[in-house]
Amino acid sequence: MVLLNNILGFSAFGIGVRAFQLGIQKRSLTSNPLAYGLSALGFGAFGYMVDGWEKRQVELIAEKEELLKERRKQAATS
Repeated sequence: MVLLNNILGFSAFGIGVRAFQLGIQKRSLTSNPLAYGLSALGFGAFGYMVDGWEKRQVELIAEKEELLKERRKQAATS
């Protein structure tokens, strides 16, 4: 579920960025609708990468936490 939320959230942000870009350029928001899809796709792919980074960070933190617990246990018994 978190993966889907990341992808959809970043995709929605991409669509918003495209609309903002066209607003700055004072162009019609309906010009070139394919660009909205490409923007959503690109930002959605970035959201997928962010999810992978987040999972890897959680794994690394858990490993470090276990290592610290082992070292504290060894220090307490010594």
